[in-house]
Amino acid sequence: MKSLISRLIGYRWLCLLLAVVLYTSAWNLAQQLSFDRRIETMFSRDDPRYRDYQDGHRLFGSAETCIIAYDDPQLFSVAGLTRLQNLSETVAAVPGVAGVISLNIVRRPSAPWDTRPLGQQLQQQAITPGALRDELLASRLYRGRFVSDSGESPILWVELERDDPTSGKRVQAEALQALREIVRQHDPPAVLAGGPVLVDEVFTVLDRDGDTLGWSSTVILTLVILLLFKNLRWVVLPLLVVQLAIVMTKGLLQATGLQLTMVSSPLVALVTVIGVATVVHLTVRYREERHQASAREALQVTLEHLGPAIVWTCVTTLLGFAALQISHVGPVKNFGLMMSIGSAMVLLAVGLLTTPLILFWPRLPDEPGTAWFEGGAARLLDRLVTQVERYPGRVVLALTLLVAWGLVGIFRVEVATDFNENFRSSSPIVQAFEFLKKRIAGINAIDVIIGGAPTDERAIDDRLANLRRLQQELEKDPRVAATMSVIEFLDLVPGGVGENLGSGPPDERRRRSRWLSQLADNLTINISDRTKLAAVERIEPQLIKKFWNREAHALRVIVQVTHAAGSREKLDVVETVERIAQRHFPEARATGIYVLMVYLVQSLLADQWTTFALSIVLIFATMAWALRSPLLAFIAMIPNVAPIVLVIGAMGWWGLKVNMASAMIASVSLGLSVDFSIHYLWRFREEFARCADRFSALRRAHGSVGLSMVLANLALMAGFLVLLTSSLLPTVHFGLLVTVAMFGGLIGNLVVLPLFLRWWYLPARR
Repeated sequence: MKSLISRLIGYRWLCLLLAVVLYTSAWNLAQQLSFDRRIETMFSRDDPRYRDYQDGHRLFGSAETCIIAYDDPQLFSVAGLTRLQNLSETVAAVPGVAGVISLNIVRRPSAPWDTRPLGQQLQQQAITPGALRDELLASRLYRGRFVSDSGESPILWVELERDDPTSGKRVQAEALQALREIVRQHDPPAVLAGGPVLVDEVFTVLDRDGDTLGWSSTVILTLVILLLFKNLRWVVLPLLVVQLAIVMTKGLLQATGLQLTMVSSPLVALVTVIGVATVVHLTVRYREERHQASAREALQVTLEHLGPAIVWTCVTTLLGFAALQISHVGPVKNFGLMMSIGSAMVLLAVGLLTTPLILFWPRLPDEPGTAWFEGGAARLLDRLVTQVERYPGRVVLALTLLVAWGLVGIFRVEVATDFNENFRSSSPIVQAFEFLKKRIAGINAIDVIIGGAPTDERAIDDRLANLRRLQQELEKDPRVAATMSVIEFLDLVPGGVGENLGSGPPDERRRRSRWLSQLADNLTINISDRTKLAAVERIEPQLIKKFWNREAHALRVIVQVTHAAGSREKLDVVETVERIAQRHFPEARATGIYVLMVYLVQSLLADQWTTFALSIVLIFATMAWALRSPLLAFIAMIPNVAPIVLVIGAMGWWGLKVNMASAMIASVSLGLSVDFSIHYLWRFREEFARCADRFSALRRAHGSVGLSMVLANLALMAGFLVLLTSSLLPTVHFGLLVTVAMFGGLIGNLVVLPLFLRWWYLPARR
């Protein structure tokens, strides 16, 4: 280490040149780094639930759907239906919109062969407004799907084209932007909702927050560091270290083909944390040495003493993030890899920039200043270690009670299963969801996919009859608002036999006449479901394909479920629906985005503990190797694990739900807070080697590295609290929880760590 430090000082200008080359080389690549907006990236390709979801897309189409709705008390009038028609046509003309389904194009249940729009039928007095309203609200097919139960809110289902990953063109995002503008200008006021809207809004907010939070955190950190050290050199150093590490990290991610995901927003903040914390420790130690040596000599001694600790803190931080690689959630796994790279880049940036920037331009002041409160903080730290020495039993009792409180809270933790829970209640996204929830009983949908192949055509009748029974049983559950399958379309056919042929071009009327003749040839006393199915396939082939795949003999049932309050209730609903479906069709599978999200968050909660356990094992093994003492490594883990248990338990007590960002809190916090333990232990062993007295060594460590831990926490907490201004709740929760965890880690390392060192530390024999 001493030889390496001498080389870094001797070749400092070469190090600076290398840093400039790396920065400029990575800059262009870093600017190209973008978000992967596909929701599929959240799931493992080996996940059976995800495979079921893909099968559903393959069998019944892959279009993604969003919803437009508004209130119109005059809906069932010529003017009301004309407004709906105009909106439908405007939406359908948007590039990227594959189709629009609304009351504007549906068939009247009592006259399914009449192809005239409903507004035209009213205008030509084919039916009265009141009769039309009553007829549509009495239809299982239309009520709650195309019109609200009150009959005053039309609902438009808008199918979006999927993005082509080969072209790189964001067709869906551009279409959603145009739809938002249409909705904003519509009179009466309309709302836009649905899965694609939620996902797009997440990334829109992430893009906006990335710039805002990056600049604001930089400004705040600059002010805090300037306040602490009152020296421009020591403000520039951490900022340049962080900037170089971030650009190199992003450039490397782009070069390797990795993209940012919806949990990547803390990337910049965490790299900033690691970089600033490292430089603050350097600053405080350099200030101590500078009082009695020249700048070069002080830097040499500082790096000799802190160099190993800095290397091992970066390694343990890297391992804490690397533990996320065993997660089953794609974005979490990718984030772990990203932050592992970021941790390594911080170490490289510190190595390249520290010596040239500290020794640059000797005429400028190089000695860091002191903050006005440092004297009081030092006295408080000295008093703290004295009190810990005096009342060890009280410390252990308090720690035990707090950990027990946290453990109880852990069993109360819920997971966030609604995408709209990512946003503040005042967000237009949440308000649109609430608008629809009040007008549609079952806004959440579960897809039941039924495979299998009948042996002959007549077996179709048996399957369809069984499908009717399945829907009837499902709708007995109070949590199921409605079900929809091909049956709803078949039930239109009997009412249409004998009706007029409607209007339209002569060729169309002749086609319907021939079809009715063919249908009549097959009629006995009752029309079979198989015959009705053939009829509907002739009338609406595109629509029926969403529920019936003739080639694969596959059926689809949409189960609309009421809003469930928590993840456990949602899981129970999904399992109940699938269990009932499998009683009628053993091959039935429940799928859809709703199902995927329910099981995803269950995986998140399980992953949190497995990744946490792995990070404990990896960090313990690394510290045992670095300190040459498994006992010291064990002592160091206690004050860092306990605060994390408290934070996660507090989430349960406070009602904060686990999301993809907060699911990483345990591993991330452990990797960050254990850095304080490494610096503390390194300084404690150094002081003990001088005085051979545990209490004296603890007091000196508290007065030196303890102070640097406090100063680093002040700077980092100020930077992290900027995340609380984000519009995205996972980012807010992440910032809050990491801040609390780091503060808890600071207290643990200043109170609990000295206590166990006093009891258990055994110096290595020479």
